[in-house]
Amino acid sequence: MENLKEVLKSGKEVVFDNERTFNSDDGFRVALCSFRDESRNSWANGFKIEFNGAIVVSSTRFNVFKKKLEQLIKDWNLELKLDSE
Repeated sequence: MENLKEVLKSGKEVVFDNERTFNSDDGFRVALCSFRDESRNSWANGFKIEFNGAIVVSSTRFNVFKKKLEQLIKDWNLELKLDSE
């Protein structure tokens, strides 16, 4: 997660989930992290976290994004989902 900022800025999406640790009481949780930098609708640019389909963070400041992601990881036992490529 050291270079998460650069990975996101390169256009890749990063997924964290609790697939390995979830149980029926907590349910399955997934956080999709991305970065948007487009000239059209620039108000929507920045780092974004979609957590179970809802946008929970959309910020141009990486520190705000990172703080929320760290809290989600802690609260829901999320782990980085590695690509199977």
